[in-house]
Amino acid sequence: MQELAPYELSPDVVQALIDVAVTSDVLLFGELHGTQEVPRLLVRLLDDLAAVGYRGLALEIPQDERDALERWARAESTTVPEFFAHPFADGRGNRQVLSLVHQVLAPDRHWHLLCFDQGPDQPMNQWAERDGWMAHNLREQWHHLCPQAKIVGVCGNLHSRLSLPPNRDATYWPSFAYQLQHLSRQGGAHGQGPFSDGCLLQYEAAASWSFQVGTAATSQDGNYQAVS
Repeated sequence: MQELAPYELSPDVVQALIDVAVTSDVLLFGELHGTQEVPRLLVRLLDDLAAVGYRGLALEIPQDERDALERWARAESTTVPEFFAHPFADGRGNRQVLSLVHQVLAPDRHWHLLCFDQGPDQPMNQWAERDGWMAHNLREQWHHLCPQAKIVGVCGNLHSRLSLPPNRDATYWPSFAYQLQHLSRQGGAHGQGPFSDGCLLQYEAAASWSFQVGTAATSQDGNYQAVS
């Protein structure tokens, strides 16, 4: 599969990100779904993050897709997971994310994949219930897959908020990040106690970035298009 080109960042920006990462157990990027920049940004940061203890990549992909996605990325299966073969309209299942997973799970990197979105057996009636399942899934996978590692994750920017701004609609509250932080304060996914205030970095659409829409991982007839 064609590798992603790393997103170009100045050394001072990289250092600022790593300074936050060093003091955190979880570094969470709140994104605008369906763009190419966030996967490329993570490719750029992988080695720097690994140097300060990060070995888990957490993505807003249904938790029941995790095993199949890992088998595909490690060349143990040729079947592309359903999330990418027939992606949701929100853009999360694009080719750039698939390439990111492939690069992260390369044998020489020694990283782990966590997929924390709500699964089909996890019912919800309200937005916050889905976010609660997301927090639960990340915490459980973290504990079972890489309890001594730090985690870098990506989710939609409504899920990544740690507080509800004044006079804002509470329909989408409490968020995934807030609920994950609450779970951590009860003991942490691997016993390290609460997150620091700087544990989550929100990547906002309103920032001075240009965005390029991610490439679909399937053609119109549903056939996978990646070059192996």
